Amino acid sequence: MKFTGKINEPSKMTVTSPGDWTQTKGPVVNLRVALDGKSASFTPSENGLYEFRCSSAPEAFEVQVGGTAPEPQPIPDPDPDVPPTPEPTPQEGILWDSNINGKWNDGNKREITVKQGSQQPDDKSIFVAASGSPKLVVDGNGVAHLVAGSGGVDNLSLKLRSRHQEGGDCANRFGGHGCAIDSSTVDFKTETCHNEHTGSKSFNHGVNIGTSWHRVDFTCKDTKVSCVIDGKKIGEHTVSISHGTKEKCDQNSYFWIRLNNSDHGRIYVMAKNYNSKLSLDFMFEPSKNSIALRNVRLVAV
Repeated sequence: MKFTGKINEPSKMTVTSPGDWTQTKGPVVNLRVALDGKSASFTPSENGLYEFRCSSAPEAFEVQVGGTAPEPQPIPDPDPDVPPTPEPTPQEGILWDSNINGKWNDGNKREITVKQGSQQPDDKSIFVAASGSPKLVVDGNGVAHLVAGSGGVDNLSLKLRSRHQEGGDCANRFGGHGCAIDSSTVDFKTETCHNEHTGSKSFNHGVNIGTSWHRVDFTCKDTKVSCVIDGKKIGEHTVSISHGTKEKCDQNSYFWIRLNNSDHGRIYVMAKNYNSKLSLDFMFEPSKNSIALRNVRLVAV
């Protein structure tokens, strides 16, 4: 279902049966859902192609704001004398998305102080842990705030292939591969067991990390980890898989996002991952002892 919209004018979508509404494409908006679940509306503030889905409708709603996309051109017949270009290997898929799975843009403001969901392997649920009375404040418009401790914000820490909470000996609770972003550096570390770190490597990022939005992509593939900030590749590092094997990660694994200041509040997301890329927008909020997060997505690579 396709239609056009205008900046600063409400666009409304309706279905015949109630369902759960989510935004799947376009600039993040505040999606207002009616109490009966049969309609939703939003007011765009910028041009773009917006897409929304309702669980009770077979088709997505596509709203074009600020002009239409160019008409697709016909594909010419292949030249028999020219070998075809190999198809790129497709991504295995989205492992977790803050709007699709976390429903951060569902219009409901809320706080997660312990957990959301049942914390079963790969059930896409969230739980909050560590010190500093951490909480995740979800605004309902696609933005959430990880709040903990005091003293502002020292750094943002990301971790992939984590089995930190699995219990037992160190062979069963591999901490994972991480990167931490502060005002001047990106630090890579592997946590072989709780508070046991190896393979440290630091890179100066040269990005002005202030109180504005930035984009980070943290990738872990085989024995390589890398970090990109605002489209700039900061560094790549070789790691030891140790106990974080694919077999172990396929049993259960998760990623974390952590705020470090006087304490170390973090959220874990129950999404199995081995070779993956964690991407998100972040903004330091030192006056609130928090980090704002949006468009968090984990994709297999």
